[in-house]
Amino acid sequence: MNQWREIPVNEKEENYKLIQKFARKKQIHPLIAKKLYHDGLKTEKEFMDYLLPTIDQLHDPYLLNDMKKAVSRIVDAIKNKEKILLYGNASADGITATSILYKTLNEVEADVIYKVPKSIGEQYITKVEVSLIIVIGNGIHDQDVRIAQEFGNDLIFIDYHEVSKSNLTCYAHINPLRKDSEYPYKFLSGTGVTLKLAHALYNALCLPWEEQIVKHMPLATIGTIAASMPLTQENRVICYYGLKALNKETPLAIKFLTERFNTEIDSTAIAKQIIPKLNSLCIVGQTNKAVEMLLGSLVTDQLEEVFNKAFNKYKSSLSIQSLQAENFLSEHDLKKYPILVAKGPFSEDMIGEISAKLAEKYNKPTVIISENGNGAIRAFNAPSFSVFQALKHCSNDLSYFSGHQTAGTFAVNPSQVKSFFRSLQNFAWDSQIPFACFYTGNLPLKDITHDIFQNMRYLEPCGIGNPKPVFQSSFSSVPQLELFGEADVHAKISCSREDQTRIEAHGYFKGEVMRRIHKAPFGILYSPLCPESQTVVIERIREQI
Repeated sequence: MNQWREIPVNEKEENYKLIQKFARKKQIHPLIAKKLYHDGLKTEKEFMDYLLPTIDQLHDPYLLNDMKKAVSRIVDAIKNKEKILLYGNASADGITATSILYKTLNEVEADVIYKVPKSIGEQYITKVEVSLIIVIGNGIHDQDVRIAQEFGNDLIFIDYHEVSKSNLTCYAHINPLRKDSEYPYKFLSGTGVTLKLAHALYNALCLPWEEQIVKHMPLATIGTIAASMPLTQENRVICYYGLKALNKETPLAIKFLTERFNTEIDSTAIAKQIIPKLNSLCIVGQTNKAVEMLLGSLVTDQLEEVFNKAFNKYKSSLSIQSLQAENFLSEHDLKKYPILVAKGPFSEDMIGEISAKLAEKYNKPTVIISENGNGAIRAFNAPSFSVFQALKHCSNDLSYFSGHQTAGTFAVNPSQVKSFFRSLQNFAWDSQIPFACFYTGNLPLKDITHDIFQNMRYLEPCGIGNPKPVFQSSFSSVPQLELFGEADVHAKISCSREDQTRIEAHGYFKGEVMRRIHKAPFGILYSPLCPESQTVVIERIREQI
């Protein structure tokens, strides 16, 4: 069983006392201030930069290698009326990045077209009558370079994956993770790097870049969260402005994706509603329709028809294949390992979704491998673990790999899967993935105040790198239990606060454990949702001994 530990801070430190004093002035709850101090905010300036991000916190895009060269080539193409192809990626990050760059180039009257592969298997560019190809977020493939050279196309890569080779023969390669990069922030998504290119283009064309890029930030926010990037520094600025814009004037397509969400759109709504629905369009081969939707080219009736069919197919497939993966883990007694690995007849378009779902459910890095040896890995809440470094460690067993801190893809020969499994687990043990669950402090559920829910607005966007605060609460027995969902897989408990209002705690996939221990003393770790909901999410449950 995982240990539960309160996050350590030295309350005698002068900086901690100053931050608590400053937080009181700003009406920030002491436990929220404690969480932010533990996360690294040690001065008033750092505190204010976090609470109120500004556009001037973004770095100069020309600090990215090859940015000047790429912008010059694109500007020449615009002036000479050359046709430009944007070659995107079949993912929520890929289609939002493609949409941002298409909108940018279209605004400046470039002759631009886009193509997004219909599936993961359709990886490489094909012959096309254009002068310039911009590949967005697909990683670096020798096949792309060879085809582009064969047909005389200049090739620009916009990417955010770790680079395993340095001898690239493309026209320009913009990537903060290049080995020779000195860019100050390494964790931009595909949309983040694309936004930097748009910023530089607006500058080069003497357009008001601040005003221009802010309007792209809603899509950049969706892409950043979809790519599982840390929501810190530049990513926090992007998502802060993106969420403000989404809640001020929500585009029709986003309203549709949030089921016409009547409350505030936050990072949870994006992660749980918008991104799965965008990915569903990609998975069923409707990638270009997804871009059309984000560009506003599809009317409501067309949206509904395309989307409903895609999402229903996606939900059914994800549910069935996730269950197959869990059965594989149980049958082979694999849940005890630090990294979960399942191999089977999984759809190659779904392996990333399955691995993400199980990684979130079991709080462990999760690998899903298809029968052909194509695999995906996702890792959440394990800051000492790098997906890319794990794949690099196992590279002798792999014919291909690509990734970043929290996500990756690879290909393994079926005969090498056992060796790959051993190498992966050894890397996990060496990385000392923590098996402890850390929480911010003790806060009985009945004592959570409206002020704490209001404070959640300051913390948004929350996610990887900027998690929501987690509190611990103990109970002598379940105050009021309700099971819900298919086969009562979820649980909900509620209790009254001092002002007689009710507070609810939702435990997704916690129905079984609540049925087992509901009459015994137990404890929960929980996180507050947005202010309008006045509900919390149960992260962990355990019986008190």
